[in-house]
Amino acid sequence: MNIYILQNYFYDIFFNTKNYFQLWLIGFLINILRWSEIVITGIIIFKITNSPLQVTLLLIFRFLSLMSFSVISGIIIDKYNKKICLSTSLFLMTLISLMFYFLSKLDINIFILQIYSIVSGLFWAIESTVRKSLIIESIKKENYAKYISLDTFTLHLTRFIGPLISGFFYEYYLLSYLFIFATFTYAISFLLSTILKYNKNNNNSSSNNINYNLAAIYKIILKKKQLLLVYFITIIFNIWAYAHISLLPAIVEIEEFYESKHISYLFCVEALGSLISILYVVIYDNYKFYKSYYIIGTVITLICSLLFCFSTNIYFTYFILFISGIGSGLFSAMQTILVALYAPTEYKGSMLGFLNLCIGFATIGFLHVGILSSLYGVKDAIYVSSIEGLIIIVATLFIFQKIAFKF
Repeated sequence: MNIYILQNYFYDIFFNTKNYFQLWLIGFLINILRWSEIVITGIIIFKITNSPLQVTLLLIFRFLSLMSFSVISGIIIDKYNKKICLSTSLFLMTLISLMFYFLSKLDINIFILQIYSIVSGLFWAIESTVRKSLIIESIKKENYAKYISLDTFTLHLTRFIGPLISGFFYEYYLLSYLFIFATFTYAISFLLSTILKYNKNNNNSSSNNINYNLAAIYKIILKKKQLLLVYFITIIFNIWAYAHISLLPAIVEIEEFYESKHISYLFCVEALGSLISILYVVIYDNYKFYKSYYIIGTVITLICSLLFCFSTNIYFTYFILFISGIGSGLFSAMQTILVALYAPTEYKGSMLGFLNLCIGFATIGFLHVGILSSLYGVKDAIYVSSIEGLIIIVATLFIFQKIAFKF
């Protein structure tokens, strides 16, 4: 694919598809902020407490709130105007971020960071679900892979940019200005959301006759085995595959061959691997391999998490995290696509909300590895978590083998 064709390819995606550019840009801005927050608050908490458990608790608060509100937010956006849901949430987060800026000027402590993580997680549940639902509504089914993978590519690009920005805030002791950065990011995103071209009748005309409740959602999931498998693998990935990433700030502080500056570089290398694998999916789209990418990506990430425990130098760590990023990218690129393909049209928002619920199971993983690290040490905790994950993914694929290997 030459440069000219590639330029036309991306121009068509961004500018010839209604609303896609605005929705993509909102995701780009919000996720830069999200990853900046996650990295810098984790470093600050560890500096204050010297406790890996406290670092994981911060992530737990964020993901627990994501988990608790995801399905409800999916039901809400299926039933009501999606544009209003997105704009309202962005406007509220603008005001909340400004409030936290003034609080941080008085005192920066663990409590403030924990509360902000909870609020950010609640917003994540709404933003992610409604924005992806709007993207799916704006494109044809045959273009799901191209458009959704590009959005996922952008998410992982922000994992590269976010840590670099957080490094700047941390190096110059400007944590309170992170909230100013958040305020402006949400404000710009809010303005972008107001120019979306959205017909209030875009939500299914028959939505008043559709039973939007938890019982109906679970019934659909249990009936559609392909969808059930996607959710199971998502839960496995988020509980066990991120152990080495969640404890990366603690590892850098503990191991002698790391320096503090390495933390941002390590996150960036992992994100770079993700970018490469997702870009491959965007450009070389092949429906036959969607499920394979999803499964292989999960296994690769778990194996890399295990190998991470045996690293004794920075260069091997860079290599492992790069390969881990490739696996994570394949997994991430496929999860939303597969849900979009398998979910009934009138329930796509609810099914995406349930996907976020599964992502929220990372809370259990963070708690699990945090407790293990406090009892046995950081590397042993990652080792145990990785072994557990590999055993469970093999068992899951064996149970679902009839649909896992059917394409």
